[in-house]
Amino acid sequence: MAVKGGSENVVPNSKTNNRLLTNVNTNKQFCELSEVFSHVTLKGGLNAGQFRRLAEYSTIKECARKCCASKTCDVAIVMKETCFELQCYSKESCETRPAQLKNFNLMIVYIYREKGTSMKRF
Repeated sequence: MAVKGGSENVVPNSKTNNRLLTNVNTNKQFCELSEVFSHVTLKGGLNAGQFRRLAEYSTIKECARKCCASKTCDVAIVMKETCFELQCYSKESCETRPAQLKNFNLMIVYIYREKGTSMKRF
């Protein structure tokens, strides 16, 4: 499934999405959110970019809102109810792939920001 837009898009390649989130407007930041991808991991793993913990006991929707409020967040990630923001080093490193471990439950939402008249696609 490709996220709509031009050739600069991150293309989540997993078909394990479980629901669609809507646009978010927080702290004067407007973000468009991708679908939620679960039971996936990132191609770049821990080297995909800069991670920062945002909150404990968070849902993916709350995490996406917090990520949108942070100017450096490209991807909202929830793992074991902990919310992380990820500032990606590259599109490729932040693409998803199916998780190899059966009990690995990571949820990912891509964050697209307003830049001029179109959304920023990192």
